[in-house]
Amino acid sequence: MTRSLDELEKSAEAARAALDALDTSPDPTQDASDLRRISEILAVRVVQERELAEAVTEARANGRSWVKIGLALGISRQAAQERFGNRSA
Repeated sequence: MTRSLDELEKSAEAARAALDALDTSPDPTQDASDLRRISEILAVRVVQERELAEAVTEARANGRSWVKIGLALGISRQAAQERFGNRSA
């Protein structure tokens, strides 16, 4: 089961806090910059997922069918409706 956006956001915040506790070091095993990059990308993903959900909600409000929304997303009508249907009812 996929995690909700709120759960992803909490995970990203927890990861940032944990990474802040690590010291930067020239030793690659102690330097957390690579892990921090993953955390930053996760935070961007959360924002993008929220924007995508808002765009789907707007498309539905404008009368767009799940078929057309699915085409725009590159997924089936059913997959689009299952993923976003509860948000744009």
